[in-house]
Amino acid sequence: MNNRAFGVLFLLHFYYRLEMIILRQLLPFITLTLFATLPFTTQALTLEDLINSNLLTIETKVQKQTAQIVGQQLTFTIEVATNRWFAKGTQLKAFELADTIILANSGIIINGTKNINGQTWSNQIHEITLYPTRSGEYTLPSIDVHISVNTENNAVVEGVITTTEQAFTISLAPALVNLEQFIVSANVSLVIESSLENEQHYALGEAITQTITISAEGTPAMMIPPLETQALTGISIYQKPAQVFDKSNRGELLGTRIETITYILEQAGDYIIPEQIIYWWNISDSVLEEIIIPKSSWSVGVNNTGESATNNNNASLTKIQLKRLLVISTLLIFSSVILFILYRYKAHFL
Repeated sequence: MNNRAFGVLFLLHFYYRLEMIILRQLLPFITLTLFATLPFTTQALTLEDLINSNLLTIETKVQKQTAQIVGQQLTFTIEVATNRWFAKGTQLKAFELADTIILANSGIIINGTKNINGQTWSNQIHEITLYPTRSGEYTLPSIDVHISVNTENNAVVEGVITTTEQAFTISLAPALVNLEQFIVSANVSLVIESSLENEQHYALGEAITQTITISAEGTPAMMIPPLETQALTGISIYQKPAQVFDKSNRGELLGTRIETITYILEQAGDYIIPEQIIYWWNISDSVLEEIIIPKSSWSVGVNNTGESATNNNNASLTKIQLKRLLVISTLLIFSSVILFILYRYKAHFL
């Protein structure tokens, strides 16, 4: 190897050694610089982590009235809020609460936003309406809520959070203590459609139909008590299955119960259906009111002379039938005589 080649190799080796020395000295500084420039991330991989980091909240409230009574509508809410947004929303697992009526379609979901410490959060509120059927203490059970949140640095985080139990009390107004059935509503209406006329005389075999419609605001139809049907000797009573249905008008529930009763008059006599009282607790005025279905009275098969109206009708019909039969028979005989005379007259001249 000549001197020139040796010199080139020496210079290459020298530069290599120099670069290695410089890298060793600068490596810690370069590493620190790289980490300093990387964004800081929180490892919130579960819903519990988000709650503990104040990035997710869940709250249950029972929104009852000051003096919540038996049969009165009660609403509770479950609110879930996040500082980001929901990926798949929130769903409640079905639950049961003894001594209450929970309508199948009573759940309402409200989407919105709220301001927390100057920051806009997304929230979903579940409203569940129920109707307690007894007075006393209640405990709303823990409810599983499936939550799916789109986080900033951990994509979608989802799972199930269980709410805490909530206790509440239902009372009973003193005026209602001795009543077995009553309606709790702000407004109750009664409509009666009937072919029955008071003090009217009816014939045996006639049918009288009465349709009674009761509607109550803010009360499901299934909580409107059925009417009492009194048995009457000499009259057959046929009652259709009650029509029970709910309607929603601008978010306000209206329950309706329709009962249709038909009376078949089978024996002569005087009959009375006593009045019925429907008790209604007016929650607007906190007072007990009465809705009256008036008394009905009528007579069957007896006219002013004391004779059976039906027998008279039957007798009249029989006389008319006999007259018609006599006229028809006379016409037939007369026609036969004329035909016979014409036949003999024709035979004589032939």
